[in-house]
Amino acid sequence: MNDKKTKHIVIYAMLTAFCCIATLFRGIPSPTGGFANLGDIAVLLISWLLPSGFCVFCASLGSALADVLLGCAYYAPGTLVIKGTMALIAFLMMRRSKNKSVSAIVSAAAAEAVMIIGYFGYSVLLLGKALAAALDSVPHNAVQALVCSVVAVILYKVINRYDVLKRFFDQ
Repeated sequence: MNDKKTKHIVIYAMLTAFCCIATLFRGIPSPTGGFANLGDIAVLLISWLLPSGFCVFCASLGSALADVLLGCAYYAPGTLVIKGTMALIAFLMMRRSKNKSVSAIVSAAAAEAVMIIGYFGYSVLLLGKALAAALDSVPHNAVQALVCSVVAVILYKVINRYDVLKRFFDQ
């Protein structure tokens, strides 16, 4: 393996771990009760900043691994698909836009809508939760989506300004 390929593998592994750790960190108190995690910030940032579609791999695997580590392995299959879809949507929308600031906001909204709908559907269809119980998770997921989207857009503007990841991939 050449040095450039090795560097890319290491970066992807680090970003997968970053996504896992951000999901494990449940530090934002939610007005709907409990705490929101920071995982969606990582999912969005990885999707916007990586120059390839490997963001889907990093986001989905890192998030699903966090579910397993938190003792919620029954959510891991859904998380794998939902976070991967979020990453793919954010990645594609960012790549097709000329105005990256607006695209970050729009793609965050689209990706987070996938998260809210995806977890609702997963709870009802595959986990067999009652409709009312699944609906209870929607406000919590919406608050998490809003907080993570705002933080991710702000961080994206800061990181993108200095082309941090681009420097690593261009070398």
